[in-house]
Amino acid sequence: MENVFNPWNLASLRAGRYPSPVGVDTVLQQVAIEDIARFVALVVEHAEELAGERIELASDELSGWEAAAIATRASGRALAFQDVLHEGVIGGGPATFFAWLEREGTRVDIPALHQRFPEVGWLTFEQWARRQPWPAVLDVDTR
Repeated sequence: MENVFNPWNLASLRAGRYPSPVGVDTVLQQVAIEDIARFVALVVEHAEELAGERIELASDELSGWEAAAIATRASGRALAFQDVLHEGVIGGGPATFFAWLEREGTRVDIPALHQRFPEVGWLTFEQWARRQPWPAVLDVDTR
């Protein structure tokens, strides 16, 4: 989820655009760094029973349109969806990766994951977005 705040996205955010590496209707599974950290702690605590197991993580899944709407509500500033892949804003290796992500996507069974590991807490994108320092990110004067 924190990828939205990558340095190359800041100009778009400050210009009132929510940059997304996939199309507006493409559903993207995401995970918050906080959830990853809590999951790592859980794995350390249960290392023997989880050893050798590959567990893919996702906290939420939503389209670019939904993410932009949530970011708009959370930030208090209108953020229009921006398709950085199809607009040619990004190129090279990242564009190849994002094209693959849009085409293939990820397939985490989110309900099953969250049911198996409820102690992680699993933030929705909306919960995550409401916790972010939008005024600082958007370079908004809060005085």
